[in-house]
Amino acid sequence: SSRINQLVQEVQQTRGDLYRQMKELFDAYFLEDKGARAEYDEFTVSVEKHFNQLQTIAIGQAEKSAIASMRVINNLFLKFLHYSISIKALITSYQVGDLACAVPAWKPGFSSVIKCY
Repeated sequence: SSRINQLVQEVQQTRGDLYRQMKELFDAYFLEDKGARAEYDEFTVSVEKHFNQLQTIAIGQAEKSAIASMRVINNLFLKFLHYSISIKALITSYQVGDLACAVPAWKPGFSSVIKCY
């Protein structure tokens, strides 16, 4: 049926934009790509449009619930990625010497291996 083909095509486009959205998030944080944030925002808008289109095409409560669940999972996943990347960026922003100096006394010999600055 043409409706099923529309659903499949929209799901494939959504998947592609979700992948590119995550790639831009990675590029922004780890590669410090200056244009990545704008591209991430564009893909965020595009993904939301795809979810809206999927809801329009969907028939019946089961399909609409499945699409709503995909949207919720996507939003939770993005929040997790933002949190994980923020923590990673925070940890890696310290110099090794700063971390070594912060190691508590119960870790004997550790700070003597790495020079504190």
